[in-house]
Amino acid sequence: MKKGELGLAAEYRVMAELILRGLGPTRVGSSNFDLLLNNGIRVEVKASRRNQLVGSEYHFTTKSAQRNGGCDFFVCWCFDDDVFYVIPGKRVEGGINITPENSQRESRKDSYKLYKNAWSLLKRRR
Repeated sequence: MKKGELGLAAEYRVMAELILRGLGPTRVGSSNFDLLLNNGIRVEVKASRRNQLVGSEYHFTTKSAQRNGGCDFFVCWCFDDDVFYVIPGKRVEGGINITPENSQRESRKDSYKLYKNAWSLLKRRR
């Protein structure tokens, strides 16, 4: 699968999850966020495959404008494990690195564990 195809698949995969939760996503294609929810929350969707060279972690690239108010949440799809992380934009300072919980090299610095499948965070109003 090509990188662009993974990103597009992620948007539709995340949209399906959001529709099932009654959050009515709309694709907007902004440079700072991908989806606008029916409650006004702006979501940037990210997807990654495991990087076997650095201990099976997932790395997600973010833009400065996205982190500085351009989106409210990042939804990161760990493709190989089919797991989502719903991370508030204000919690992201650079790239996002996530180590799967079942990995032997689980990082102590992985501060995103509490956002695993945290879809309920998106139900708040903006």
